[in-house]
Amino acid sequence: METDLKNCPFCGGKAELIHGDTTTYGFPTPNWAVRCECETCIAHEISPAYSQHESAVEDWNRRTTK
Repeated sequence: METDLKNCPFCGGKAELIHGDTTTYGFPTPNWAVRCECETCIAHEISPAYSQHESAVEDWNRRTTK
């Protein structure tokens, strides 16, 4: 699983891919997100929201252009 993550855009800290399972209509649903490992960063409290890890990584790595 490729998880080439950019550092956090807020604090510059290391990012991590997280996974959580929920149940939808009685079936397990995998959920993915990327968050900052720094516990004091605003980007640390992110809940899993993507059904595929590739989408979570792609959105995390997106940056605005100058």
